[in-house]
Amino acid sequence: MNDYLRQDSAKVVEIGGVETFVLIEKWEEQEWKFFVAFVDDKLLLVGTDVSYLLEVIERRMKRRPSSDLAKKLPELKWVNMQARYWGVRHFDRTLAATDPSSPVVARKSSVTISDTGAIGFGFYYDGVVGDPLVLRYLSVDADVGVRLADRFGCKGQDGQGSVRKIAPNVLELSCSLNDRSLIDRVQAILFAFLGHGVFT
Repeated sequence: MNDYLRQDSAKVVEIGGVETFVLIEKWEEQEWKFFVAFVDDKLLLVGTDVSYLLEVIERRMKRRPSSDLAKKLPELKWVNMQARYWGVRHFDRTLAATDPSSPVVARKSSVTISDTGAIGFGFYYDGVVGDPLVLRYLSVDADVGVRLADRFGCKGQDGQGSVRKIAPNVLELSCSLNDRSLIDRVQAILFAFLGHGVFT
């Protein structure tokens, strides 16, 4: 792959100590530069912004101490980052009034829930049908668990799901994804909770 990129690239540069290939493409009358870096044998990074690519490479190579995200994002503590799929969202109260996906502002939504005590959430899933999707939801509202299980459709019937308190202000929703319609529903709701839903 490196030989192919070397032949196709306009030039080869070093970014953060990593050999990086510069590809130039013309799209819609504009010239785009793509920076392609093989950080290691398992990671290929492609970017259009050198400073962003440098930051990612430095963090990956651990040359620069990363900020302590766990202090800023308590949700990180509750996800399994070794899982195939995982994500976190921290609810920003300063933007909640204009964010239709935020539960912090009491509003009627067909997709998310209303929870003025919401802090954020994290989830993880290994991507195998039948394995549970685990969502850990942080909120000061002790009664949010029922609404959360209802919204995701994981109410515990037929062993499909469960909700339990695992720490102060932390609920765990575990939902066995063993049928296609449930997988589709949970995926759509999860995207909405992450802020990528369709809101009307």
